[in-house]
Amino acid sequence: MKDKQFFAYSASAGSGKTYALALRYIALLFLGQSPSKILAATFTKKAANEMKERILKLLRNLEKEQGFLDSLVKEYGLDKEEILANRQKVLNTFLKVDNHIVTLDSFFTSILRSSALKIGLEPDFAIKDRGEKRVKELFLNNIDRYSQVDNLVKLSLNLQKRRSEEIIDLLKSLFNIDALLPKQNYQAYNLDAIVEKVNTLRVELLNLVKNSGASKSAIKNFEESDFRAFIKKSLFEKDSLSEHRFYKKYIQKEPRIEYLFQELKEEIAKFHKRLEESIFYYLFNVYDIYKNSRIEYAKGKSELNFNDILYFTHRLLSSEITKEFLYFKLDTKFEHILLDEFQDTSALQYLILEPLIDEIFAGEGQSSFRTFFYVGDVKQSLYRFRGGVEDLFDYVAQKYNIQVAHLDTNYRSAKLIVEKTNEWFADKIKNFKKQKAKSKIEGYVELLQSEELLKSAKEKVDFLLKSGVALEDIAILVFANKDGIALQEYLKKEGIDSILKTSSSLKYNQKIAALVNVLKYFLTKERLYLEPFLQKANIDNFDDSWFKFYMTPYEVLYKLVKDYKYFDSDLNILKLLDFAREFNTIEHFLDEFENSNIELAKSSKSGLEIMTIHGSKGLEFKYVIVLDRLSQKPPNRDLLLFKNKTPITIDKIYYKHSKKEYFLPDYEKALKREKELQLKDRLNLLYVALTRAELGMIIIKKQKSSEFDLLELEPIKLGKIEAVSSTQSQELKELSNKISYYGVQELKVKEEDSSDELIDFNAVNFGEALHYTLEMIDFNNKNSLSYAFEALINRYGYILSSEQIVDIKRRIELLLNNSEFLHLIKDAKLYKEQPISYEKNLYQIDLLAKKENKNIVFDYKSSKKFTNKHKAQVKNYVEAIKDIDKKATNGYILYLLQDRLEIESIQ
Repeated sequence: MKDKQFFAYSASAGSGKTYALALRYIALLFLGQSPSKILAATFTKKAANEMKERILKLLRNLEKEQGFLDSLVKEYGLDKEEILANRQKVLNTFLKVDNHIVTLDSFFTSILRSSALKIGLEPDFAIKDRGEKRVKELFLNNIDRYSQVDNLVKLSLNLQKRRSEEIIDLLKSLFNIDALLPKQNYQAYNLDAIVEKVNTLRVELLNLVKNSGASKSAIKNFEESDFRAFIKKSLFEKDSLSEHRFYKKYIQKEPRIEYLFQELKEEIAKFHKRLEESIFYYLFNVYDIYKNSRIEYAKGKSELNFNDILYFTHRLLSSEITKEFLYFKLDTKFEHILLDEFQDTSALQYLILEPLIDEIFAGEGQSSFRTFFYVGDVKQSLYRFRGGVEDLFDYVAQKYNIQVAHLDTNYRSAKLIVEKTNEWFADKIKNFKKQKAKSKIEGYVELLQSEELLKSAKEKVDFLLKSGVALEDIAILVFANKDGIALQEYLKKEGIDSILKTSSSLKYNQKIAALVNVLKYFLTKERLYLEPFLQKANIDNFDDSWFKFYMTPYEVLYKLVKDYKYFDSDLNILKLLDFAREFNTIEHFLDEFENSNIELAKSSKSGLEIMTIHGSKGLEFKYVIVLDRLSQKPPNRDLLLFKNKTPITIDKIYYKHSKKEYFLPDYEKALKREKELQLKDRLNLLYVALTRAELGMIIIKKQKSSEFDLLELEPIKLGKIEAVSSTQSQELKELSNKISYYGVQELKVKEEDSSDELIDFNAVNFGEALHYTLEMIDFNNKNSLSYAFEALINRYGYILSSEQIVDIKRRIELLLNNSEFLHLIKDAKLYKEQPISYEKNLYQIDLLAKKENKNIVFDYKSSKKFTNKHKAQVKNYVEAIKDIDKKATNGYILYLLQDRLEIESIQ
């Protein structure tokens, strides 16, 4: 790896970025590097999970992955025989050792939690994508408290913004780039004198122009008495009036016209400079209050959103702690960094990562082996509006002298799609490199012009369906959410089912909403919250006597799903239970669920997908229809303009004002640069839209004012439709055969007890408390027993007697001192309360011990009642784990009885 120690790939759409990242990661493992020393960061949970799964799958099946093996040998100089000989060892290390395959957000959160107290935050802060309502209230209170009302009013008047939301949005945008803002003192000016001077010069020029015999049009330019209208006149676009056909010959007669014109431009330039400085004086005084209010809210409520996390993490690393302290708190020191989708990295995210990257390069030439690697595609940079800086890709390469190679083969799309994309963008995007198509399938490409976009979209859906394409294999990409809503409504009227990604969140699913509403019922006892669940579950009587107010949301939902057979192979139930595990109280869960945006399981969707082009990034679809913008693009309302010397600095801020570029050359350059970036944004968006399709792509464009006018496209129809079967039906099968953090379903086992027996709630409470305490214990640390009992008393102390608490302690001490149990768990990685999904059933294992060559399943019981049921349960758990993990698996029932521990082996 020596020649690729510091390396980057510029990887176009479909060229295998994830493959390259997985290859690099696995190469490091085979070079003897520990997963704990490798930071592999991407942008989404989905991407991070896919990366982990891909690495695990490749390691498990290396013998069959000849192409991957050849790449390891070719790209990183490894020996194939040594790879295969060490495969199991490397796999075991990956499974045993904590890895850091994470999202950037989660990584920054872990940094902040590790040292939160250093900056006055509680480490257990909640992450909430809250609205600004409560921050705004605190901000307005502090504006009054610190006598800044006058500055806020003047800021609003100067910006000509009457709605407070517009001011708040501006302040929020500044907070998001706080670390980049230039340190500068501003002053407020009275502009009346300048306005009066400009008006005096205007009148003097008017008289001179009139007296010189100029035309009515020439005279009219100086008759405008409204100051703000006057300074926007196009005549100021000229450097000299001698360049203007209205005045050229009259200046020769009266040279003072040109002299006064230049003086006038200087005064207007002075006006713009002082107006800008006055606005920034008011703005940054108000911004200080906003920033401090936001910090105050975050610390007081212990609630942060991801922009807050970035702010505090940067502050922590830049001024509060050293790199050495950070590595100490994280309990690891990264020697290898791999970054995905680097073109979307914001300047602030990079500044947080920079000390870690510097540390990698600080070790260059020393005995330790360190590497840095990133992949990305600047053509797919879409997130400049939220801080993404595509120029970082080249900036980092130049700063660290990193070798950059290009991945030029498209593995995603059919030949015609790749060829037409090459043709359309070759002369439009700077340094565009054409791709080679790996696919031997010809594919289908069509571009049609239409003024009835919705009707044409429906007709093309019908065309694909008649050609044998499954509805679920069609995606329609739109430019705006409101376009997607209009399209979905139109298709619904035409009898075509569709899923709009913006409304396909878990919380909008009726079956899920009905289940969650039961939690609201338990809090309020309002029957209306219960009715939807009763209808969905098809039940008449609902017994809520089992509910206890201390139960977690997960426990309540789990019992509802189990007792009322609500699962029915619905993966959305699994997603809900997964989400619920994070919360201790129903109130907190309901609050977070209301603000959540959890994607529905694909297999639960019916119909084609509609989504914005932004939302489609990173995805691929068999057939794609790209629909032109239905309505006019909203104007850019940004109030600020930035001048940057490097991608990680802001050297100067400008207030945007119409026609200001006529007077200030620096502002004109900044404005020109902004327009270039906006054009690049539009081209990037089109590039992403036109590279999502695997087999077929249809573009529907307007004849006039089309988003596709940038590419100068002409109508075409090439290739043929390849009918394929939908792959979505595989999702349930795949998910049901892997360990995942999901719930539990009661096994259908014939019991020897009477179903009519009354429930002993005292015994139920005792059993729940025993299980809870065992979950709190660290079996590798006997000192954790005292902490576990504190947790027991805090949670169950008011419903258990002192004798029962002593009884639980005695039973657990018997377990912790049992030599047979301790031998069984020795050198094992332990998973407590481990839920699994297997063959459409949901199980939950009390304790799962994973060893190098086998797994051990433990089930806790506090009595020997119903032993046949217990044995059948554990036998099912054993079979499930054995099939999932392909390892020998043993099962044990741990009977924690009042006076002894019995361990029963299940074969």
